[in-house]
Amino acid sequence: MRYSLLILSAMLIMTFTACNKGGKENDIAHETPISEETTITIGSTETTSTAKTQEIATTIQAQTTNLSQATTEIFINPEPIPIRTKGWSELFGVPDPFDGKFDDDQSHFFELVELKFHHYFPWDDMTEYFRMEEFHNTKEFLRFSQADTTSLMDYLNPFSVIIKYDVPNDVVAKSLKEYNKKLSKDSSAYFTEEEISAILSRDAATVLRYFAPEEAIVIRDRVYTPAWVYTHKIEDYVAAGITPAMIEEKLELYAQFAFRRKSYAEAFEAKLSEFLGREVLLNWKYPQIP
Repeated sequence: MRYSLLILSAMLIMTFTACNKGGKENDIAHETPISEETTITIGSTETTSTAKTQEIATTIQAQTTNLSQATTEIFINPEPIPIRTKGWSELFGVPDPFDGKFDDDQSHFFELVELKFHHYFPWDDMTEYFRMEEFHNTKEFLRFSQADTTSLMDYLNPFSVIIKYDVPNDVVAKSLKEYNKKLSKDSSAYFTEEEISAILSRDAATVLRYFAPEEAIVIRDRVYTPAWVYTHKIEDYVAAGITPAMIEEKLELYAQFAFRRKSYAEAFEAKLSEFLGREVLLNWKYPQIP
């Protein structure tokens, strides 16, 4: 429809121009003020224009522009995710432990929730409530730029979407159950009744009991990932309520991450040693560059 209107307006302008140039031999067309009307014919349809033709064309162009802008606004997140561009050292005073060589083996170093909750959730069934495009940058946002994120409401994930856009529980439950029909109950992507109930509770602490990664320390509705522990100071641990016992439980899990350089690993061990009051030597599962 938009293109038909544009073509029609172009035809009107072209016809009007032709009439002005090839009309009667006298200069009436040139002498006629623009406010007066000139009759032009398109097929069997007669219309009056000059100023009117220009007015129609201007109106169509304005409507087309408005439509284009409206369409753009529908699909572009009005509140872009604030991706950070500064380096780790500038942000946190410590180097990037992976030197940018990140892969899925390190996902639990950063993520506040399990892959299942974050990536297998049936988003497509709820697009009338939120803009899918808002989700696209989440992986980069969280893994590389937000090592200090501790709340599910700080970034886009199923929980924050449900809360922020007030997605009704019946819509969420229906989506999850329809999604489950495509899977066997043995599938790692299958949502159990208990997990669905946790999601429908709309309570972050309840959701985290089911979906926080094993490597993370959870205190009520806050998640302290290995990335958070790595980038923060001992006084930050204390302020957050993290105890030495909580760290002790995670030491073997911390050793699974492929820190690229020995110096990075040793610095992390030194920080943990100071907090625990004993020497910590993690049994790193990956060789490191000296």
